[in-house]
Amino acid sequence: MPVILKIGASRGYKFGPEDLEKAVTPRTRVLIINSPSNPTGVVYTEEELKGISEILESRDILVLSDDVYEKFVFEGGRFVNLLSVAPHLKERVEIINSVSKTYSMPGWRIGFPLGPEALIGAATKIQGQATSCPGSISQKAVTFVLGSDHAVVEGFRASFEKRRDLMLAGMEAIQGLRPLKPMGAFYLFVDVSDFYGRLEGVSDSVGFCDHLLERFQIACVPGAAFGEDRCIRFSFATDETSIREALERLKGI
Repeated sequence: MPVILKIGASRGYKFGPEDLEKAVTPRTRVLIINSPSNPTGVVYTEEELKGISEILESRDILVLSDDVYEKFVFEGGRFVNLLSVAPHLKERVEIINSVSKTYSMPGWRIGFPLGPEALIGAATKIQGQATSCPGSISQKAVTFVLGSDHAVVEGFRASFEKRRDLMLAGMEAIQGLRPLKPMGAFYLFVDVSDFYGRLEGVSDSVGFCDHLLERFQIACVPGAAFGEDRCIRFSFATDETSIREALERLKGI
């Protein structure tokens, strides 16, 4: 059974070395770190990851580092992962990445891992029996983007930061919405629990999302899917016109 580190908004949804130390048991085998994070957009700093690495030093725990949003860090921040701050742990860290976010290619189903040879070999055996390989068309498309001008990715990042600021300011101006400022990725995680019991049929994040969809034609994801039922996730991976329209509709809530 997985152990979920439940860290609230007051601490920015970030776990620290002390949280990890309390949660680890002799049965612990894998630690999953997602930074920049979905759904909160939090980004772990070099100092924070160094503290986490110290807890892992004497423990035989594999780390899965989910880096799919690595190119989207805001306000001049720098992306780091556990392996970059603790390279001596390379035999126990596997990096998971994808072209879906970086190159805006969702649906092409191309991801890639980097890790210890034995682990990658075992994963390859499973994939070979389950899916054989990615589609040839997807492989060709990824070959093209990897060889293209990567300045386009910085354009994506700058655009996402601008849209983040637009959506964040709009949400903060609406009474009852309490958004967490994301430092990466392209999501806004918003505490909407003030509306529970005040709106007809709304008592949790699923009900709130249903309300937004039915009354305002706004689609979002319930926080219950991420273990935080007080919140919902908005995405700002869309055009500014759509964001402005959504904010105008939300004013009527």
